[in-house]
Amino acid sequence: YNFQATYGQTSSGLALANAIGSVEKARAREVLTLWSKYIGVQFVETSDLGLTIAAGNVNSFVPPTGTRIINEGQFSVAIDPTFQNPLIVLSATNNWGTEYGASYTRTMAAAVGIALGLEHAGDLPETTLMRLDPTFLAGSGPMVDVNDIQLTASDEKYEPIVPGNQDILHASYLYRPDGTDIDLYRFEVDFGAGDRVGILTAETYAQRLSNSSPLNTELMLFRQQQASATTSMGATVPLSLRFEAVRSGAQGNQLQIFFTQTERGNASKPTILTYPNAISIDLNSTTGSESTVQDILDAIKNSPAASSLVRVSLVTGAASTKVGDNLLPQNPVTLSGGGMQLVSQNDDYFSRDSYLTQSLGSGVYYLGVSASGNDNYNASIDGTGFGGQSQGNYDLRLTFRAAVDASQTIQDAIGSAPGDVAVGFDGDSDGVPGGSYDFWFQTRPLQRTLTFNAGASSALEGRTITVTGASGASQVFEFSSDTSIAAGRVRIAYTNGSTAGDLANALANAITSRGSLGVGAIANGVSLKLSGERSIAIDPLVKLIDVAGKTIFVDKSAGPNADGSLAKPFNNISGSGVPNAFSSTFPGDIVRIVGNGGVDNNLATEADNFA
Repeated sequence: YNFQATYGQTSSGLALANAIGSVEKARAREVLTLWSKYIGVQFVETSDLGLTIAAGNVNSFVPPTGTRIINEGQFSVAIDPTFQNPLIVLSATNNWGTEYGASYTRTMAAAVGIALGLEHAGDLPETTLMRLDPTFLAGSGPMVDVNDIQLTASDEKYEPIVPGNQDILHASYLYRPDGTDIDLYRFEVDFGAGDRVGILTAETYAQRLSNSSPLNTELMLFRQQQASATTSMGATVPLSLRFEAVRSGAQGNQLQIFFTQTERGNASKPTILTYPNAISIDLNSTTGSESTVQDILDAIKNSPAASSLVRVSLVTGAASTKVGDNLLPQNPVTLSGGGMQLVSQNDDYFSRDSYLTQSLGSGVYYLGVSASGNDNYNASIDGTGFGGQSQGNYDLRLTFRAAVDASQTIQDAIGSAPGDVAVGFDGDSDGVPGGSYDFWFQTRPLQRTLTFNAGASSALEGRTITVTGASGASQVFEFSSDTSIAAGRVRIAYTNGSTAGDLANALANAITSRGSLGVGAIANGVSLKLSGERSIAIDPLVKLIDVAGKTIFVDKSAGPNADGSLAKPFNNISGSGVPNAFSSTFPGDIVRIVGNGGVDNNLATEADNFA
């Protein structure tokens, strides 16, 4: 549907402007939502496609091609069976009541009904839309009953419900809410022995998709129940034998186990015959050699045909109990109770999208996704879905988190104070187990970067930078705008007009000119990157150089010629009188200790390990 700017032409070819306002548009959208809630129609707003809704002259437009006009005085409807060019025009000169449920809402609802193909139903009560009663649609004046007897003011206690029950019934014959599609997702939770549980979270994305879908979803979670039966086998002592169908759900219902008894005169074991939905077990009733419960268990287990139909287990009692000659009051044993048990369901959570969370133990489960309204299906039988009122694409998100015992969780260490106990890991340090600990995982590059944040000035004259290489050789570099520098220093040539980039290039050239240092320097814009240096020292009065952090490595087994790189790590952290990691650091550096397994290269043997 749309609210395009023009809704048609006059007989002379003049375009007719759509005078509908924002309030009227809101009422029209509400009416379309009401109709789509009850019948199998979805409305999508477009710029110029489908049903045009307008305010204007209800008599002066030329009907769109292929349409039939219904004029009801204050509104006209052009009916298009193909729904390509239908049109609803409400009079722009009428004094409409635009509150929700007032005359505009009622009239628009009736007009939409006509556009959908509903006919005038004069036999219905006056408060039914398609009776098209002008008094009801206008929301004013006294009403009359079905016998045309005027109702008094005290009798007028009707509520304007649009659309009414009869309107919905008739429209449902035209547009059945017959969305039958069901997507079933099977999954199995297996915790083994014990009573452990986990938390399932299921969530649909339809309306919230980037390309929003018109589907209104419904989620239904089922647990598969296996057909089963128990029997005491007529024992006079506590005994319970349980039979469980192998076939899933309702398919195992009505499986029967028949027991017969034969006095064979020997100690032979039970015999077994298997049919498509029945098992016959002949027990030995010979006195002294009666079949036991264990014989029954073995007979079914050792029969491929029988074990493909049923599983048997001893719930209570002893497997050696003799039952071959017992009076069997429960014969045959008929399995029942198989099927799908509804565990949880949700229709709308995030607007029209569905969401559910459920604690689940071991078992087989099915998650059904259907359109809202299609919520009374049998998950065991194909073709039982009906009543869905929307369709479209969706995404399904499933998560499952197994619950664990306290002994299996990360725990805070026990404190030194008396009475301290280990508790579940307290991430946010609020004294309560759980919570999140937020931190920034910091990294640094492998090489030192120096960046000039300004160009040269007279204050730079005579300032120094000292660079020490991995071998221990060092060199002092001096900024000088002339050739006069202290003895033993290397000049960094500059002028007062040198830019930050010029200074970076000058420093890089000066460092690389001293090959004996073994230190490399590469300039890039206003920065230069160093390699092979053990340490650098910058005159405290030099404010125009920013030093970026780097990663410095320490390995106890390393040699003496160190620069802190991974290839030449320091062999100690902060030892005095020798090259060490801490003496080479700047704020922001990261010192990384390289683990070493010692003489046996095994980190698990801590006694000989080096840090």
